[in-house]
Amino acid sequence: MSDIFQEVDEAVRHEEYLKLWKRYRVAIIGVVLAIVAAVAGYEGWQYYSAEQRKANSARYAAAIEALNGTDASAAETALGEVVEAAPAGYGVLAAFRLAEQKEEAGDRAAAAAEMESLASRSGVPQSLRDIARFQAILYQVDEGDPATLEGALAPLASEGSALRPSALELTAFLALKQGETVRARETFQQLAEDPATPSGIRRRATQMLAQIGE
Repeated sequence: MSDIFQEVDEAVRHEEYLKLWKRYRVAIIGVVLAIVAAVAGYEGWQYYSAEQRKANSARYAAAIEALNGTDASAAETALGEVVEAAPAGYGVLAAFRLAEQKEEAGDRAAAAAEMESLASRSGVPQSLRDIARFQAILYQVDEGDPATLEGALAPLASEGSALRPSALELTAFLALKQGETVRARETFQQLAEDPATPSGIRRRATQMLAQIGE
């Protein structure tokens, strides 16, 4: 009988972990997109001439404006055209926004594919390709195989990676999805105790440690 109660308790905890992940995912994606906007804007400024920047800026602004309309298909087409016309700078911003649009429409597989395409684009700075790879993994967390995703995430969680804190946080959530609570706790503990961890991630890690320890 005690085994039954234990299984129920573990199932309840698992549901709580998933609820926390869904809440935190928004914060993680928000931070990543803020980084993208800053880096892509800078790269775009360095890469293009003044006239090219002006034209691509206008295309991007028009595509974003289209998102406020009712024709989602037209908006996606407009963003796709920016991606093709400006592979760096505004094209990178458009690719991220296009993936976000697809995710909001419920097509996470398409969103992930868009990010994977960006991650494989040789003309894009490595920093942005890494962010795209991370974002592609994020889009697959709910439906993808946790072990496979964790393997894809490993290079981004390695020493020296600018995305290491975010990648370790996601690694811990994937460990929870696989039922590996001890490993998840160790990773969250590492994040909580590392002074180099961004404050938002450290706060979430501390909250998760409290949840796991209940």
